[in-house]
Amino acid sequence: MHTRTTPPDRPAQQHSGSRPSAASSSRPGGAPREVGRAASDGGQRPAGIGPRRSSPRGTVAAVLTALVLGALLNGPGLVSAATSLDVGTTRTIAMRSATLVEGAGALLGLDRPHRWLEAVREEGIQALGLGAASSGRSRTGATSTGEPQDDTAPTDSQSATTGSAPDHDLTRRSVSAEDPLEVLLIGDSLIGAIADGFGRVTAERVEVNWTKDVRISTGLARPDVLDWHRHLEQQLAVHDPDVVVLMLGGNDDQSLTSAPNGVLHLGQDGWAAEYEHRVAELLTIARDSNRTVVWLALPAVRPDRLERTRPTMRAAAERAIEETEVVLLDTEPIVSPAGYTPRLDGVQVRADDGVHLTHAGGDMVAVALDRVLRDRYGLPGD
Repeated sequence: MHTRTTPPDRPAQQHSGSRPSAASSSRPGGAPREVGRAASDGGQRPAGIGPRRSSPRGTVAAVLTALVLGALLNGPGLVSAATSLDVGTTRTIAMRSATLVEGAGALLGLDRPHRWLEAVREEGIQALGLGAASSGRSRTGATSTGEPQDDTAPTDSQSATTGSAPDHDLTRRSVSAEDPLEVLLIGDSLIGAIADGFGRVTAERVEVNWTKDVRISTGLARPDVLDWHRHLEQQLAVHDPDVVVLMLGGNDDQSLTSAPNGVLHLGQDGWAAEYEHRVAELLTIARDSNRTVVWLALPAVRPDRLERTRPTMRAAAERAIEETEVVLLDTEPIVSPAGYTPRLDGVQVRADDGVHLTHAGGDMVAVALDRVLRDRYGLPGD
């Protein structure tokens, strides 16, 4: 019986007749040596070595699927974003596309999470008193930051005018702690700091209740975004205020949609007349039930287009207020007496965007507003 011997420096041949694996070769002394992929595995990666790479097509397909699903889930958000675009071809295309996506999502029921979250958000915001509509009836004793001295606010003759006859009795009713004055401060985002400032100024006044309703990125130019006439009617029905303080225009330096002949572009003949008509209609709604109405005129701003449009909006509002009892409270001499400036007497009164007011700026306007209402209703105060 023959016995086949293997030289000590060569690996043993496999009886199956396959070629020796490089992985089975050994160093002198019997220590195994990894040379590379085993020849016997057909060139495939052994299990457990590492993840296989996904193909580019698969990656692209996954990304596209995620984008489409995200769009279907957020159809209402897409429509809202498209609506806020400037009037033009881009907005038209975006609106059509967004509307189709929203319809498809609604048909599949994929918009329900978005609408549910919006409903929960609104309920939570209202519960916290931080929402678009918040009330000052439950006061927390908030204090003013950077409250201006009396000499920083202009006199009533400088900042507030009214279209009523001089001998008209401006006092609507007696006000007391048992029957407090209800004040609704409503408008675009510019009124937010003023409303909060009014809350601080009247924090210790039991005879004054206040409510704010701030609707960002809205105005009279775009009823397709928010119909302010209908919205104001709804808010008046809900709150039934004695005083309505309005401030709009921060987003109105653009085309007017829903005009009688379609769209009136900024600078086009008829723009100012249509804007005046919209202000007049809004003031008519606000004055219903013999309410006191205060219109806050915009201060000087830094953005060029809005600043160039501001005098036109101001003149339109003044014409709409003529022959009415609406009070025009001009914020320009309060926070921008010599043109736009971010600071007054070392106090930051304007936000970094050059449009909105800081807490200090809002307090300054609120002091002037409080003075108007105190004089009108005979309220106690300094």
